[in-house]
Amino acid sequence: MKNIFAKTLVVLVTFSLSSCFDLEKIDPNHLNEDTFWQAQEQLRSGAYACYDVLQDYWGDEACRITGLTDEGTNEWPNSSVYNEFRFLSEDYGTYADNWTKMYQMIGRAYQVIERAPGIEGPDVAAITAEARFFVALGYYNLQLLFGDHVALVEGIQSPADKPLRAEEGQIYKIMERELKLAIPELPLASEYTEGEYGLVSKGAAQALLGKVYMQQHKYTEAEAELNKVINSGEYSLNVDYAINFDGTEFVNPEAILIANFVFFGTEGTKANDDSRRPKFNSLKEVLGTYGDIQASNFILESFQTENNKDGNPDPRLDETIFHENSSKTYYGKNWNYWIDGVQNPEITTMYYKYSDQKSVNANGGKIKALTTGTDFIIIRYADVLLLYAEALNQNDKTNDAYAYVDMVRERANMNPLSTVMPGLSKSDFHEQLKHERLVELASELVRFDDLKRWGDYGPKSAVHDPNFLTFTVGKDEVLPIPQRELNLNSNLIQNPNY
Repeated sequence: MKNIFAKTLVVLVTFSLSSCFDLEKIDPNHLNEDTFWQAQEQLRSGAYACYDVLQDYWGDEACRITGLTDEGTNEWPNSSVYNEFRFLSEDYGTYADNWTKMYQMIGRAYQVIERAPGIEGPDVAAITAEARFFVALGYYNLQLLFGDHVALVEGIQSPADKPLRAEEGQIYKIMERELKLAIPELPLASEYTEGEYGLVSKGAAQALLGKVYMQQHKYTEAEAELNKVINSGEYSLNVDYAINFDGTEFVNPEAILIANFVFFGTEGTKANDDSRRPKFNSLKEVLGTYGDIQASNFILESFQTENNKDGNPDPRLDETIFHENSSKTYYGKNWNYWIDGVQNPEITTMYYKYSDQKSVNANGGKIKALTTGTDFIIIRYADVLLLYAEALNQNDKTNDAYAYVDMVRERANMNPLSTVMPGLSKSDFHEQLKHERLVELASELVRFDDLKRWGDYGPKSAVHDPNFLTFTVGKDEVLPIPQRELNLNSNLIQNPNY
């Protein structure tokens, strides 16, 4: 397993908005927040606390977002997420941890940012920049899930604080500000040693800023920022698409930002260094898996629209989903094993991507408790190339945009789009780009961003996923703010119609 970086979380507190502790009972003989922050080493520990959330969130809670889009579903009525994926739930408690984890990340990051000015050291500026990145990343996910009017946290919080409710657009301004401050101070990916692989780089911050601009339809600014990532020479597509998901490469040139997992790192057996993501995506609860999220039929149908240069199915198909005609096995079992006993005829596929086959096969075909998952790539270079093509197209540079789509298609041995669909109009290119992003990036937690950016998150998606037939306009665009947060903070207001 990969021991990528050590973490020494000595006295760092979980800073969610619902945190509560009695300051007057802190033992003066023990380290506390005021006595801990003495040197660069403690700042580094503070930043590692943010990476700890990164591992925890993207190794568990984040994967459920797939079911909220047209690329994921659940077909078991007794499942806790069955109604949630159909926008029928009266209790979205499954997603309350999304709120908590992101505010943990933000709270821990501000500890570093506000303590840094009193500390000297050669890496203080870079560590502070990493923390600023985590503020932006936390707010990026909060805004996507819960909308504009989340709690406005811009510094260290005390248990008695009641943050104000953010105004429309205010959270985006914070993201932009923190990333612009971070980028000049962050190292390039190539400036990190192999032992530091996974730390936030300049390219990661530039890519996230590009995404922030894209979600606001600031395509000129997005084009400029994404161009910096592409022209940095720091990243490249792997020759083999599967390398991104099978754990065979330690340092991945296509990974711009990752959640990495090590087996019981320096925090011991309660560390957040294992991924439960591989457990979620099966058809039924056997071999240690959970049947929480299945791939929608839309994914299989999308792959079947076009063969590759040799007349064969798109090679990304079998790396993305497990289906009746798959060339793979799933935990050593064929399709007949997995479909046997499944009563619901709506279930036809499940996700193969990130299923950690090599690890479980080494354990006799079962998922062993607390085994690590393959590093999860949060921002991948192929994503950036396709976003850049989208920005170029939106900026009336459609002819230029073809080249970046073709780079991604070439790796999959697909015919160049510039050959099979030359001269597309701006609107037609945009529609084709939606397909290109789906077949390249399915289940990588970018579809939620995409549908919202395109204005397709809602009844429009019912054509791909019948779960959206019960989507309520004016309500289901965002998740409800957790009730426990409303109970603690009178400044917050529940999202409409919940």
